[in-house]
Amino acid sequence: MEGTPRVNRTRSATLVALFAIVTAACGALLTDQQRQYALQAGLSAGTTSNGATSTNGGITGTGTAPGSKGKTGTPIAAGPGSSAGGSTTGGGGGGPSGGVGTGTSQQAQNNGGSTDTGVTSNSINIATVYDGTGPEPGIFNAAFQATEAAAAYANSQGGIFGRQIHVDALDDQTNTGGNRAATEQACQKDFAIVGSMSAFDDGGPPVIEQCGIPDIPAITITPQHQLEKGVHPAYPNRPDYFIQAYPNYIKKTYPSVIKHAGILWLNASAASSNATARMKAYEHAGFKWIYKQQVQITEPNYAPYVAAMRQAGVQYVTMVGDYQSIARLNQAMQQQAWFPQVRDWDSVVYDQGFLSLAGPSANGSLFYMDTSMIEEASKNKEMQLYLYWLNKTCANCHPTYFGEYAWSAARLFFQAAAAVGANLTRPALYAQLSKIHSWTDFGLHAAQDPGSDMPSPCIMYGKIANGKFVRVYPSSGFSCSLGGLLHQ
Repeated sequence: MEGTPRVNRTRSATLVALFAIVTAACGALLTDQQRQYALQAGLSAGTTSNGATSTNGGITGTGTAPGSKGKTGTPIAAGPGSSAGGSTTGGGGGGPSGGVGTGTSQQAQNNGGSTDTGVTSNSINIATVYDGTGPEPGIFNAAFQATEAAAAYANSQGGIFGRQIHVDALDDQTNTGGNRAATEQACQKDFAIVGSMSAFDDGGPPVIEQCGIPDIPAITITPQHQLEKGVHPAYPNRPDYFIQAYPNYIKKTYPSVIKHAGILWLNASAASSNATARMKAYEHAGFKWIYKQQVQITEPNYAPYVAAMRQAGVQYVTMVGDYQSIARLNQAMQQQAWFPQVRDWDSVVYDQGFLSLAGPSANGSLFYMDTSMIEEASKNKEMQLYLYWLNKTCANCHPTYFGEYAWSAARLFFQAAAAVGANLTRPALYAQLSKIHSWTDFGLHAAQDPGSDMPSPCIMYGKIANGKFVRVYPSSGFSCSLGGLLHQ
């Protein structure tokens, strides 16, 4: 009918983009801002672009970020902690004024000059490809903000063998064509692509394979990027592996609930496939699903689903969806004065917006993730470093889950480049990255394997108590003893 909004059709299509970031291995969804983009944009992965835009977002897009020209100090030759990026339980990294290198002035003066594309005797150009403009501007600004913050920190320590880091922030306009164009631009000008985050990151891999530019994204999103030959992400988000520690923690801690499990998921193709993968992995751990329910994306009333779970005897519930939907589910439970023994959510709920929306109904919920908690920054030097330099280079910017991994990707690049030495080339960097198989960014997150493009089996669990996020397990760092990766 003319004039009738095509709400369900449009939203179902665009949620494919939103849920592209979610895999059974990941457990991370988009934030509220990103969700609104996915619901409203109506984009498809085939949208074309007339090219990439270098943007500054209030910082310096193609030059050195504010604060990054600091003192001429000791050039970075190796990061703090072990050569693999520190232990899984944290530590290392130095505080806001901590040093990061053991290079010498002579190395800085005799660094070989222009050794490859984007490298001169006094600078290294790197690119960050991100979703900046489009129907919802700035959905992944956190990627380049964190990368520029990390570059500012590195430059304050003297750079890498005397070379200052310059970040080209390339906006791919939130579509595949733009992603390809931005990657082509980076290939011509920049030494490496670092800290990238794009909902449509499937445009770049063919270009990357052809031109040989090192690719160190924050988190890979589409299968084309996740399985790209030679990609070395800070978080290797794979579509074909599931972290078994999640169901095993519940099985160990609440053994009586696993035979009375319920799951809900939103009506979108990727959400459905991820729910199927989650159910399969949990069944492998001994779970029995007595309640399985698909929910419409715009469902405002969760009361019937709560009543059905109560009648079925559900004692454990999880959901594949955004935090707004999970908040509505919690509110419906509170209205009926019934909660299952265990409510288990992924890292999508680790957002102040969820606490505000769900209110007291969220109390008692569990959540899992693979990054350090911002609330524990006083105990985590690397988190302090990230927060300090983010604030220094962008006072109005906020730390995010995606920002943490973009910062980590930059730190991974710095460490690998320093290990290569003064004669910095793309092949040499690729070779060095392939050797790094336990990267925690000095305790910022669980130990990932960027060298082999494999995710970490290590996790942490938290709960919501009195409207706050608090740690539950382990007492610090991450647990790596609850199972490995299930290939699906």
